[in-house]
Amino acid sequence: MDDNITAAYLARYRDAVADDPHVAPVTGAQRRFLTLRSLSHGTAPVVVPLYFRFPRGTVDVARLEEAAACLAARHAALRMRFEVAASIPVQRLTDPRGFVRRVIAGPGENVAAALRRELLGWSADGPVLRLLLATGDDQPEDETLAVVVDHAACDEQSLGSLTDGLTRAYRERTSARDVRSEEGARAVGDYRDTVERQLAAERAASAQSSLDYWSERLSGLVPTGLALRTVTAGPGEDDDPTGMLQYRRPAAVGTERTALFPALLGATASAVASLASAAAQGDSTPLLGYPWGGRPLGAAPVMGCFLNTVLFTAGAPDDLDDVSDRWWDDIDHADTPLDEVLRVARKRGGAWSGALDALLTLEDTTRRPPLELGGVEGRETHLRGPALQSPLAVSVSQSQADLLVRMGWNRHQLAPAHGQTAFDALRSALGGHLDPAPDRPATVH
Repeated sequence: MDDNITAAYLARYRDAVADDPHVAPVTGAQRRFLTLRSLSHGTAPVVVPLYFRFPRGTVDVARLEEAAACLAARHAALRMRFEVAASIPVQRLTDPRGFVRRVIAGPGENVAAALRRELLGWSADGPVLRLLLATGDDQPEDETLAVVVDHAACDEQSLGSLTDGLTRAYRERTSARDVRSEEGARAVGDYRDTVERQLAAERAASAQSSLDYWSERLSGLVPTGLALRTVTAGPGEDDDPTGMLQYRRPAAVGTERTALFPALLGATASAVASLASAAAQGDSTPLLGYPWGGRPLGAAPVMGCFLNTVLFTAGAPDDLDDVSDRWWDDIDHADTPLDEVLRVARKRGGAWSGALDALLTLEDTTRRPPLELGGVEGRETHLRGPALQSPLAVSVSQSQADLLVRMGWNRHQLAPAHGQTAFDALRSALGGHLDPAPDRPATVH
C-alpha cells in the first residue's frame, strides 16, 4: 500500500463503510476541516458567508426555503452531513432541506452584529446551507440576506452554482420533491464520482517525488511564531473576535492580471513580516496558505469542497520575481494535501506545527452570477465574519471595475495596532508590486 495519508484513509474507508450506499468518503480538504473541527471543541465550524441587501419585503421566506431545498436536491454536497464512522470522517446523504431563519437585531445591535452573533453560534448539526434574513433599525428600508455554507461543503468554484441555483429555483418555484425524483439520483452519482476522482488525484500527488519537493521547501524553515501569540481581549472582543480593514484599488489589467496573485502573496507575506518582530522570532519565514484547485479532470461541475490549502513559504516578499518563481514551482505540486505536507515537516523534525500566519483568497466575482429574488437583484455587501483560523486573513474580490482588498485579523492573537500595522504593510507592498494608481480610502469595520 502507498505510504501516504490519503491511501491509508481510503483503505480504512473501504474496509469499514464502503458498502453503505448513503455514505461517501471525504476529500482531503474536507478531512482537514473536520479534523480541525474535532480538535477545536466549542469553536464554530468554518463557514463561507455571502451577504446581499434587498428592499424590505422583497423576500418571500417560504418561497426561499423551498428554493433552498430544491437547490439541495440538485446538489448532493448540500445534502451531506459529516460524521465519524469506524474512527474516520465520512459524509452521509440525507433528505434535501431548506433552512431560512429571520434574524432581528436586538437593542443596541446593528444588522452586521446580529448576523455575526448567529454565525458564531453555528452548530455543525443541521443543513450545511442556511439562509439568514436580518433586519434592524440601522437599515430601515433594507433587509440583509446572508447565504451561508459550511466550508466543508463548498469551495470558491461552488459559489456561482449557489447564487445561480437559488435564483433559478426561486424564479421557477420548482418543488424539491420533483427535483429529487428527476435529478436527485444523477446528482448523487456525479458527486460521489467527483469525490473519488479527487481522492485519486490527491493520492497521486502524495507520491515520493512530491513529498521530496515539499521536504526541500521546508528545509531550514523558521516559523514567525505569530500563530502562537495571544493578547488580552479588549471590551466586547470575546463576542466580536475579528477586526477588519478594507480598501479598493484599480482593477488589474493587461500584464498586471498575470502578476496579480504573486503580488498578493508577496504583499500578504509583507504584512506578516511587519509583525514578525512583535512575535520575537527575528529572522523568520512568513507561512501563508491559499486555496487552489478545482474539479478533477473529467468530473461533473458539482458543488462541493475540492480545493487544497497550499503552503507558501515567502523568502523575499519584496522581490516579485522571487515570489513568482516560488509560486510557479509550487503549482506543480499543489495537489499534495496540506496534512501530507505537515507530515513531511514532522518527519524532518522541524519546528513548524502546521499553523499558518495568514490565509489568502482571491475571487473573480465576474464568474459568479448575481443573486436575484422576485425580480430584484441583491446588492452584495461585505461584512466582518466570525472568528478566523489564522492571525491574518486577506480576501480579494476582483470585478471588472476594481479590486476590493480586505484584511481581517484575529483579535485574540493581534492587538488593533498590530492589525493596522499589517494592513499598512499590505497596502504599501501591493502598491509597489502593481500600478501605483491612487487607491480609494480605507474602511474600518
